[in-house]
Amino acid sequence: MQIEVVTEVSEGLEKNWNDFVIHHPNGNFFQSPAYYNFYKSLPSYEPVLLISQDDSKNINGSLVAVIQKEKGYLKGKLSSRCIIYGGPICDNDELAGLLIDELNTYLKGKAIYTEFRNLFDLSGSEAVFGKNGFEYKEHFNFVVKIGSGEESFKKLNENRRRQIKKSLKNSVEIVSAKEVSEVKEFYLILNKLYKEKVKKPLPDFSFFEHFFLMPDLGKYFLVKYEGKIIGE
Repeated sequence: MQIEVVTEVSEGLEKNWNDFVIHHPNGNFFQSPAYYNFYKSLPSYEPVLLISQDDSKNINGSLVAVIQKEKGYLKGKLSSRCIIYGGPICDNDELAGLLIDELNTYLKGKAIYTEFRNLFDLSGSEAVFGKNGFEYKEHFNFVVKIGSGEESFKKLNENRRRQIKKSLKNSVEIVSAKEVSEVKEFYLILNKLYKEKVKKPLPDFSFFEHFFLMPDLGKYFLVKYEGKIIGE
C-alpha cells in the first residue's frame, strides 16, 4: 500500500480519482477533483491531496484538505488552519488512520489547528481520530426535504409567502448571474452584512469571482430590482 501527498494531479490520476469518489458510498463534492481545482486557483488557500493506492496502483483511499489563512505574513501565521469537509474517503478505519497520520505529518508548521467537518456518520471511528490527536464532537444536522418549488413555497409561513408574492408583483426578478459585475454587486451587500451583523470573516472577492468563472461548480441566483442586485 502506498500513500502520498500529490502536488501535481495528472489527467489520468484525476480521472481515476474522480471515478473512485463517484462510486464510493461516502463520496461527495468536497472530496472531488472539482473542489480541489477550485481552491488550487485561489490565493490564500492551499488544497492538499492525499491518495492511497494498493499494490496494483488502484486508488483505495483519498483525502482533500484545505489550508487557509488571512492575508499578511503575521496575520497569516496566526490564522493558518486546515479544514476537511466530508473525508477521508476510504473503506476501513485502518486506511483512514494512515491518511490522517500522513496529513498530520504534512501539516507540521503549516497550520495551528486541523478540523474535520463530517458529512457522514463517523461516530464509530472515534478511536482512529483520537489516536491521531483529534477530539470527536457530536453535532446535530437538520435534513430538510425540499421537494418541488410549490411544496417548498407552501412550507413558508404566511407572512413570508405574502412578501414574496408582493415582491414578484412589484417586478423583482430572480436571475442567474451573467456578468462578474453582478457577482461584485452581490458581494458588496454580503460584505456589509458580515461586517455589521455577522461579525465573522468573509473570503475576499476572488473566492466568489473564481466560483463564477468555473461554471461547472454551480450558479449564482440573484435578486434584481430596477436593474440593481438587491440579494441572493
